Amino acid sequence: MNTDNRKSNKLLSAMGGISDDLVLSAAQEKEIILRTRKPRWAAVLVTAVLALIFAVGAAAAGGHIPVLSDLFAPAFYYGEEGGGPDIELLEKVGQPIGVSVEEQGVTVTVRSILRDRHTLTLVLSVQKQGIEREEFLFDWNRLVINDSRVLEGGSGGIGYGVRGDDTIDYTITWREQEPIPDGKMELILENLTVKPYAMFGLLGEKHINDTWNLEFEAYTEDLSWEIPAGQHTTMDGAEAVLDEIILSPLSLTVKYTAERELGFLEGYEHPDFTITLKDGTRLFNNLWYREKENPEEYGSGDTESISGAMLDSEPEGDHYRHFYTVNFSRLVPLEDVVSLVIEGQEIPLE
Repeated sequence: MNTDNRKSNKLLSAMGGISDDLVLSAAQEKEIILRTRKPRWAAVLVTAVLALIFAVGAAAAGGHIPVLSDLFAPAFYYGEEGGGPDIELLEKVGQPIGVSVEEQGVTVTVRSILRDRHTLTLVLSVQKQGIEREEFLFDWNRLVINDSRVLEGGSGGIGYGVRGDDTIDYTITWREQEPIPDGKMELILENLTVKPYAMFGLLGEKHINDTWNLEFEAYTEDLSWEIPAGQHTTMDGAEAVLDEIILSPLSLTVKYTAERELGFLEGYEHPDFTITLKDGTRLFNNLWYREKENPEEYGSGDTESISGAMLDSEPEGDHYRHFYTVNFSRLVPLEDVVSLVIEGQEIPLE
């Protein structure tokens, strides 16, 4: 089997529910069709589509036939399978993976990756007989990139969808101050706790002490915009300067300097921002607070929240440098962004 066929095999493994026979059947047709396709991972989709066509005839009545967007949807707030983000944009910022490992009856599959300059998200599936939603947690995670860069302690979360086949979607997101490279990667997951929220372990908490190692390569584009910064504003009563603003389809990163440390202990959460899109949709952070204070304005269907954020700070002379990055709850085409407001400051996009 040639390289493209092996990539197609991984793509279908990542999508799940496709037999080896279907992979091989589709691979026989791929070479002719791909002569007119671009040499990117999306070209491998042709094989996947052929396999899915075969699978439709073989699928059990009422069964779900996976589609490509299902590989990425757990990283966003899309409710239904098949209702995931735009494929053309995903072709640039994401990549299917399809690598699995099994230890002690627990199979972990890296289904896909999403990456920009300061964030990286892996979409996984975890399969174990009898597992149920929100009943497990890995004690630790580590991602080694190109044998040198190490990301540790990414935030993990259970996917919103319940498959009903002893498989649960699981995402891990790392947010880093320094740019995140692509290339050769190794994911290490340590020790699985089943029912981690059981009180004092009295309700059947179980520990599976082992390590899951998965190696793969990933190459994605960084579509980040560096937006003109230098604006002065006030955050939680402190004078602040916006030093760097980076916007991508996946996230917003703001680096700023303030006269004192701003953090959770002081009752300050995140710098407020509002992103408005062409269709009128507005993306906010702290949306739960805004809805509570003004439900008529912020509780409507044209507002969306974020899927996760990180705020860090460190002293620099008599000031504090802050780093804030937030992942969006949807994929945001940058050409659809019409305005960005941070702490009441209208930020020019050009």
